Amino acid sequence: LYYQEEGLTEAQIGAVFAAGSITAPLSSAVLGTVADRLASRHGPIARLWVFAACAAWGTLAFELQAVRWPVLPRAWQMLIARVLLDAARPPMVSLLDAITVQGL
Repeated sequence: LYYQEEGLTEAQIGAVFAAGSITAPLSSAVLGTVADRLASRHGPIARLWVFAACAAWGTLAFELQAVRWPVLPRAWQMLIARVLLDAARPPMVSLLDAITVQGL
């Protein structure tokens, strides 16, 4: 409903969610690999730092939806924000799993 209230059509809403879903697995793999390499060099705290960076990134991306950008149409703005948000959420879940397993 939020996207419809912002003036996006059904097709634009579908494109926004599809683009976010496509980028999520790639970002999860890349950030998981980065976190593992940092953990091997700097210890277990490195995964927590990558998790915190993902949380900050996701919060910023979520907030970008509320800010109006006068140079971009609303559909493009929502697409960019959704891609950035979906690039942060799956790696956060994976990193929490890795931190939990590491602590067992």
